[in-house]
Amino acid sequence: MKTLDVQFALKDLGKLHYILGIQVYYTESGLLMNQSKYMDDLLHKLHMTDVKPMPSSSAVKRVLWYVNGTKHFGIYFQPSPTLTVSAYSDADWASNLDDRKSVAAYCTFVGNNIVS
Repeated sequence: MKTLDVQFALKDLGKLHYILGIQVYYTESGLLMNQSKYMDDLLHKLHMTDVKPMPSSSAVKRVLWYVNGTKHFGIYFQPSPTLTVSAYSDADWASNLDDRKSVAAYCTFVGNNIVS
């Protein structure tokens, strides 16, 4: 930080707890990041804080019901002995017999932690 402080005015604000809608929780073995506060704020703004799991014909309501039930899920990061970058991908070309659409997915790790 001292090197950066020569070029820019910096201030140490301590440990990160909330940024860009993401909450950060520290544990003894790593940290957990989730968007539970952002989801709570969104559901409050839409007057849906007490949304109950029930069938709905509205796709938006189904998504918000799902969000409400999974808002405490997150990504867990832990210290890793190396910063090796590993990537995995998979593709299924035109396997859907109805529309012949393809499906592809990937994930990238830095050390033991998924980053994308």
